[in-house]
Amino acid sequence: MKTAWALGILLFSTGCIVDQKALHPLFDASDDSAPSLAGTWRSEDDSATVVIRAIQDGFELMSIKEGKANGPLQLRLGRVGGTLYWDATPAEDEGSNDLRRAHELPVHSIARLRFSDDSLAIEPLCSDWVKTAIAEGRLDTSQVLIDDTLILTGSSAELQRLLLEHGDEEGAFGDAVVLRRVGL
Repeated sequence: MKTAWALGILLFSTGCIVDQKALHPLFDASDDSAPSLAGTWRSEDDSATVVIRAIQDGFELMSIKEGKANGPLQLRLGRVGGTLYWDATPAEDEGSNDLRRAHELPVHSIARLRFSDDSLAIEPLCSDWVKTAIAEGRLDTSQVLIDDTLILTGSSAELQRLLLEHGDEEGAFGDAVVLRRVGL
């Protein structure tokens, strides 16, 4: 059974320990030709509901598990080499104060998407894979290690190149979290 990720930084736990963070966005803006994810989605085990609404330049996601809301996250969708990805970053939270916002860094999480009208599979870029690939010299990308957290610091173009060159490697992405659209 899948459980909620802390913050809902994406949605649920996967085969990765955590999803990989990046300092820069994967995309500068959402791709207008990307599919609309707007609607209500439910996890396969019915443990969580995800509400996605269209906003200017993308989508906003709120996940709800056991009556507790996580998010919101701003999502930008785009394609790299024909594969659909999202770039998720914390959205402006009205409940957060100016002092707290001054100490937050809006890092980005990258996930590969498989989409149909009634199904959405989300596979986060796996930080364990990234760390191993860097240590083995298979991955040459800008990064910084803060405590035990590796943050990719490359530009949007460098992140896209990473996905083009390594996106099909086994283990690069965590297990798929599958959501079903409610109401279709």
